[in-house]
Amino acid sequence: MKNHLIFCLLLTTVASQGLLDNIGKLLGNLNGEGGPGDHGGGGGGGRGWGPQGGPDRFGGPGDFRGPPPGPGPFGGRPPPGSGGWGGGPPPRDEFGVAPGGGGIGQRPGGPGNGPGGVLNLNGLLGNVMNEVGHAVQTGHFDLRSALAHITEGTGLEGIYQKLSNAGKNFLAPKPTERGIPPHVLRRIIRFCSRPENRNHPKCQGHPEWQSDDTLPEGPGQFNSINDVFDLLNFQLPPLPQLAQQYIFGNVPENLKEIVPKPTHKLSNEQKTAILNKCKGGACLKQPVDVLNRRASIAEHEASVRKLFSPGKSQTEIDKDIETRFARTHQLKKAILTKSGISSEVEPHNDGVFQNDILLTTEQAEAMINAVNNDDPGTVPVVNRGGRKKRSSLFFEEQLVKKWPAGAIPYVFDSSLSASEQQTIQSAISEIQSKTCLKFQKLASRPSSSHIFYVKYDSTAFCGLSNIGLNNLGNPVYLTFRCTNQPAKGVAIHETLHALGLAHEHVRSDRDDHITVNWANVDPQNYQFFGVNDAKLFSSYGVTYDYGSIMHYANTIAAKSPGAITMTALQNNGANGPLMGQRNGLSQHDVEILNKMYCKPATCKDENIYCGIWANRGKCSNAPNAWIFQHCKKSCNYC
Repeated sequence: MKNHLIFCLLLTTVASQGLLDNIGKLLGNLNGEGGPGDHGGGGGGGRGWGPQGGPDRFGGPGDFRGPPPGPGPFGGRPPPGSGGWGGGPPPRDEFGVAPGGGGIGQRPGGPGNGPGGVLNLNGLLGNVMNEVGHAVQTGHFDLRSALAHITEGTGLEGIYQKLSNAGKNFLAPKPTERGIPPHVLRRIIRFCSRPENRNHPKCQGHPEWQSDDTLPEGPGQFNSINDVFDLLNFQLPPLPQLAQQYIFGNVPENLKEIVPKPTHKLSNEQKTAILNKCKGGACLKQPVDVLNRRASIAEHEASVRKLFSPGKSQTEIDKDIETRFARTHQLKKAILTKSGISSEVEPHNDGVFQNDILLTTEQAEAMINAVNNDDPGTVPVVNRGGRKKRSSLFFEEQLVKKWPAGAIPYVFDSSLSASEQQTIQSAISEIQSKTCLKFQKLASRPSSSHIFYVKYDSTAFCGLSNIGLNNLGNPVYLTFRCTNQPAKGVAIHETLHALGLAHEHVRSDRDDHITVNWANVDPQNYQFFGVNDAKLFSSYGVTYDYGSIMHYANTIAAKSPGAITMTALQNNGANGPLMGQRNGLSQHDVEILNKMYCKPATCKDENIYCGIWANRGKCSNAPNAWIFQHCKKSCNYC
């Protein structure tokens, strides 16, 4: 009865969106067969519910997109009238739930109203979702809004998963500033749902921690961490208010005058364009796929960080991860507050910044303090290990650390196939061949700093990375699932993040080169464009580059697929398509890497704004000029 109600609700929703003309086609495509599939590993027979891919030791919860259509109820349209699920076990969705069983005879054939047969509800639902997915791609249907009304608001997980609190909580626990972190709650539900643990002292009195559904295992080789969940009362520490250091000192007035304000301000027209998409509280909800992604990334981080720090308790690792993710969300909210739209927009709480950056707690806290401070003449003072530093983020010798001289060690995790390792090796070779940087492949992980390449089977993103050197190790997560971007280019992009490079389109001078089309931007992803703080980045005097491998595509963060969110102010016909290229390093990418890493120690900038002044043509060759003395690197004086 419940399934029929779900189907009727979905069908009504589809019809209400103007898709009645597709219902006949749906009824004629109820058949097909799905190959074996499972969460994280195994083959897959369909699209729409999560990744199907090869074995993946770090393969964790997926997202709500999948590979190109395949045979089966979730994939392409098979010939009418053939069997049901057919050969092999039915495909599993991303949550490990197997919808339905073997085929049970003839299905309605042909578009519209073919010969009769037994209705395959699973097949019909799969094709309905396929049609809805097509409508979303063409911009005519809001899948997220439609699904929010299904199964009493439980969203995607309610279609094939029992409506138990444990099942819902496992899928997408809602993060809070106190209580059980989402990824820890997943670990708890896994543990307490095992038959042998139902009466375990840790689980007694908590029926909400027990699920009868099939739950995917967590990522990583440290399976023992699935039994560790002592962090039941996490509380986010108060945000530190960092002291501000004045950095203008003896800077000439003519240079101070051209420093931009720290944060991007929206005009009333821009605010209206953004908030038109947020009527009725539409931008205040956290989509299920976003929360699922957050918990999934945190699970991967918990496993990898345990590899880096085997002597550190899992509870401390979990606390560090949740603090980092919560601070990242606070940063996004601070950006919205500064832009004047925070009352109507809640940013996506997925644990990452600008889609692929994993910030440290110190970075996020310093950035929040910088966003909240409108004075371009001051920067936050960060206390790291008892030593205070002037924090000009993404700037040499500051909070984002450069790698020391010498070959940079890197290690491949065993989750990567031989061909995937070769792709990464090719990316590293390109960086080495065009810059002074050298890398050294190690057979096993060292106890010191290194880049650790890991497979992450997902289609929610192409890769993830920290910015700059981490003391114990830099995980670079690569999915190899982005069919629209060369895998080698993605590996270069994420490796450059690890080396300390930020995204090109958030440079302080970006408004001189691109127009952000706010009407097309997803308000909950505003932070993709909202940071425009010159105190956080240095261009080193390198010209803005539409073709930088660090530039995002001109459709990034769009509310509707394919909508243009960035337009080049110079020759958009040629430069628009360049945005987001992942074919290889551009000339300017090479230039900035060489300035960061290939100059002698005496060749340096002594002010965060040197890059801006160089880009504005303020460099002077006069030996007694202030800028000649203080901006040697950006002005190419060394």
